[in-house]
Amino acid sequence: MSDLLHQIRRIPVFGPLPDKYLEEIARSARRILVDAGDIIFSQGTQGETLYFILDGAVAIWKDQGDNETDLLAVYGPGQMFGELALIDDVVRSATVVAREPCELLGIEKNDFQRITSGDAVSRTFMKSLSLMVRDRTELFTQILKQHKRRLNRVGSELADAREELAVRAARRNNGRRELLWQTAGVMELLRIMSAVDHSPGAGPRRDIIRDIAWLSRRMADAPEPRRMEMSDLLNRVTGNLFRSLDIHRTQVRVEINAPGVRLMYRDAAAVALIARELTANALVHAFSGERSARVQLEMEQNDEILLRISDNGGGCDPPPEISPSKTPGLHAVSQIVLELLGGSFAIESDGGFQATVRFPAWKPSTDFI
Repeated sequence: MSDLLHQIRRIPVFGPLPDKYLEEIARSARRILVDAGDIIFSQGTQGETLYFILDGAVAIWKDQGDNETDLLAVYGPGQMFGELALIDDVVRSATVVAREPCELLGIEKNDFQRITSGDAVSRTFMKSLSLMVRDRTELFTQILKQHKRRLNRVGSELADAREELAVRAARRNNGRRELLWQTAGVMELLRIMSAVDHSPGAGPRRDIIRDIAWLSRRMADAPEPRRMEMSDLLNRVTGNLFRSLDIHRTQVRVEINAPGVRLMYRDAAAVALIARELTANALVHAFSGERSARVQLEMEQNDEILLRISDNGGGCDPPPEISPSKTPGLHAVSQIVLELLGGSFAIESDGGFQATVRFPAWKPSTDFI
């Protein structure tokens, strides 16, 4: 009894009371031991007991509905909880859970009402309740401020997300327009090549139409910005050309050197057409007899695109005249490079044939990049 009386005297709300009231509280109260995680009472249940914490700590949780629960407070030794349900006979407004093993002092509702009927005890309780309401009002205000800051942060994040979605949508639209412009350029490339479809020795050009169709599908499925790995495309173009001309790979060695070169749709299509035509020219005209044939395709990419195609054939001196009638394939390449791409086209034919093509890279709009 004396040990419990000593513990009760250390509780702030009982500190000012004379010993006779403390002894009455000690006779009416009961010790309660709970483990960490135990629910002391649940929100919505009827309140029958007032609790004081002698040792340990408890957490006060508020169920907000929609599976949302807020931590309102954590109480420690000397603090009380569960008093409001005893005063106004309303169900518990929150759930209390032990955060650690606790020793509690419990006073039942009837004993609480009998003890607080005395003037001294009543005044002490009312003063303590007033301070408690003030503290909890401040706590509630802080919680509201935290929720407001959280809502403002979420609102700002939503606004940023909407802005980002709008930017992405604009980029997609710009990307579609960009692709349409490039497609128009590819159609013009094909139109120029169609004019030389029956040039002697170059073989049927249906293979390049298939290559452009394959390229178009790859570009349509590619992530933005859409670019093509040129080593893959040149390997496909030369492989199809060999089949079209009925030439075996063992007869001619083709070397492709285009490390890291990735081009936009129009530029990739232009290089495919040019490489096809110049490689066909080398395969058909450059080699005779038992000569070991080699064709090299080299590419570089900076602000301009460089394509160099060379062979170790017999060559001719002087270089062939480029004209629609004599060299329709080379004439088509010249048209594409000079007129459509705004670049330069040079050929050398001494100890083999070499063609060098340079043109500015297609520059997409800033929004598309």
